[in-house]
Amino acid sequence: MKHHLIFHSIQLAVLNILLVSCDIPNPAQRQRDVANLSKVFSTLQTLKVEAYRNEDSCKNVAYQRGLFSSTLESSSCNRSDRVTIAMDDRAKQDFQTISSSMATTGVNIESLDATYDRAGRLIRATFRARFRLSTCYHCMYIYSPRYSGLELEGIEGKLKSTAINSDWYFDEDD
Repeated sequence: MKHHLIFHSIQLAVLNILLVSCDIPNPAQRQRDVANLSKVFSTLQTLKVEAYRNEDSCKNVAYQRGLFSSTLESSSCNRSDRVTIAMDDRAKQDFQTISSSMATTGVNIESLDATYDRAGRLIRATFRARFRLSTCYHCMYIYSPRYSGLELEGIEGKLKSTAINSDWYFDEDD
């Protein structure tokens, strides 16, 4: 009986590892994801979104009107040197516009950071994605045309960058 329980525990552990690794998008899914993420560029550029975060305990947006947050108490939610303002009705509406645009991609984006050129065109965006079963906390889609870096220094070590095409990369914990 004891051997049966050990074997069953090992089976569950292996199944969990397989499910988690299957949740990270494969190359074909990554192609589809970045095609869909590209569709949100117009929303980001129109509102000049510099940062966006949509998690259960933290919702904020830094854009042309300022840095707005659903909570002012949490320093872990508001990671900026800028003055954080409580979301007013317009900020809530703009946040919902961004969230709705993100939802159309089919990718669970928890946060993004974006940079624009002087003409207001998006030149770099990092979309941090949350995958359903994954422990990959630092999984990101990065838009950066002709991006040359293949390895970034992560908080807990190295991130592995994989080119999707000449403008998009996928970073994951190494």
